[in-house]
Amino acid sequence: MASLKKTLKKSLKKAFNEISTRFASEIVSALAHVGVEELRDALAGLRGERQASKNPRGSSKRSKPTATTSHSIEMGAATLVRHLKDHGPSRSEDLRRALGFSREDMGRVFALAMERKLVTKTGEKRATVYEAVKRRGSKPQLTG
Repeated sequence: MASLKKTLKKSLKKAFNEISTRFASEIVSALAHVGVEELRDALAGLRGERQASKNPRGSSKRSKPTATTSHSIEMGAATLVRHLKDHGPSRSEDLRRALGFSREDMGRVFALAMERKLVTKTGEKRATVYEAVKRRGSKPQLTG
């Protein structure tokens, strides 16, 4: 009877460890694809609040959406290319204002679009102008 009890205890302990490890890895995996704003809003929803504050700790600055995941950066690059094709060449400031990106995220979006040769830039400093690359034939792919 004692050996059966010991075996059951070991089996239960092993099962709980496996379950907790799997649970923790799934939580980490899910959180890796979620932005801070989304977490804040989800937490506010659990508390029964309307929406989490866009300006934490009383900040007076207006919060802009952040492209924290590679998917959102790719989506930002696609939006950038589409905007440039529709509206023509533009400066970074104008593009940031039109698309609503933060300065930091706009840099990531530009870097990805230029790396994939979807956008070209001419000029220096504030006179830099970005333009969508005109391609013939197949459409450029952002995923890769």
